[in-house]
Amino acid sequence: LDSDPKDFTLLGEHLRMYKKYYNGMKIPHKDPNSFKLISKVYSNLENKLFPWLKSSSYQTVFELENSIKDEQGIVMCVGDKYATMTFATIKIIREVFKSNLPFELFYFGESDLTIENRAKFSAMDGVVVKDLKSYINDDELQLSGIHYTNEGAYFFHDRTWPEITLSRMMVKFLKTVLPENIPKLVSDLHLMQLTTFHEMESGVVLMDKSRHLIGLLAACSLISKKERKPFNYDHYGDKELFWIGLAVVRENFTFSKYESTGVLGVSTYHRGLYTMCNLQILHLDEEDNPLWFNGGLFENKKVEQKFGLNNRLAELTEYLVEPGYWEKEGFCLVKEEEPIKFNDQ
Repeated sequence: LDSDPKDFTLLGEHLRMYKKYYNGMKIPHKDPNSFKLISKVYSNLENKLFPWLKSSSYQTVFELENSIKDEQGIVMCVGDKYATMTFATIKIIREVFKSNLPFELFYFGESDLTIENRAKFSAMDGVVVKDLKSYINDDELQLSGIHYTNEGAYFFHDRTWPEITLSRMMVKFLKTVLPENIPKLVSDLHLMQLTTFHEMESGVVLMDKSRHLIGLLAACSLISKKERKPFNYDHYGDKELFWIGLAVVRENFTFSKYESTGVLGVSTYHRGLYTMCNLQILHLDEEDNPLWFNGGLFENKKVEQKFGLNNRLAELTEYLVEPGYWEKEGFCLVKEEEPIKFNDQ
C-alpha cells in the first residue's frame, strides 16, 4: 500500500479492498488496537484512491456519505454549447410534465458557461447553478420501478454497433480491472459478448447514491487524469463508467429490459426497407411506449457549433426500434418493419 496503483489490475484490487475496509469501519470493534490498525489502512487507501476528495467540501468518504439526503432531483452538466437545449429541457419538464423536482446544473470554470447563461438558469424556479471547480480545488418522479428499487441503479442501452476488433480491445482492458470471477450480470452484457462496441447510453442515469457511493467513487477513480488514457477516454468519454465502476467493486445494477434502442424522425422507404436517420436516440418504457430520447429538439445539434449555420427543429413524427442495422454515416436505422407513428397523446 506504500505505492500508487501502477496498472488497472492493481487499481481494481485496491478499490475492492477499500470497499471491504469501508464496510469494516462501520462494524463496532471491541479491540481499540485492531480498530486503529484497520483505520490506518483504510485512510491510506482512501487518500491514494481519492486524493481529490480532500480539496472538496468533505474530508472523508464518511463525511460525503453523511451529507446525502433522502431526496430526489435532476443533475445535469451544461456548457454554453448546449445551453439552449438544457433550457428547453427544463421548461419541458416543468411545463409539460408538471414536475417540481429541483435541478442542479454543473459547469466547469468561467470559460465553460457565460455569466449571462448562468444568470438565465439561476432565474428559473428550483434551479441551482454550480461551478464544479469550486468542488475540485411538489410532483416527484416516481423511481419505484422494481428494477430500480431492487438494485438502486438503472441504466439504458446504447445503439448496437458491432466493431469486433474494438470490442475485443475494450473487453481485454476491462478484464484487467474487473474482479477475477466476473459476475454473470456483467459477462452477459452485449459488449462483453462482442456484439456491440457501445453498451450504455448515459443521457439518463438512475442511481441511489446512498447505496452506490463506493461504486461512484470507483468510477471517478477510473476517469481521473492518470487513468483515463488507457480507458480510451477520447472515444468513450465517461458514458460506460457508471456500470464499470459498480462492477469493479461488485455492486449490482440493472439495464433496461430492452436490449436495444430506437430512433425518432421521419422515415423513407426503398426496396422493402425503411430507413430513419437522426441523432435522436429513443428509449422505451416497460410498456413498450416511448419514454425519453437523447439528442435535443434540433434537427442536428452539432450543425450550429461546427458550421455556424442556423439550426431547425427536428420533425419527430414516428420512430423505429431495433432489431435492424445501423448505418453509422447519418446515424440511420434500417429495417423491414414499418415505423410506429406517434398519436396525438
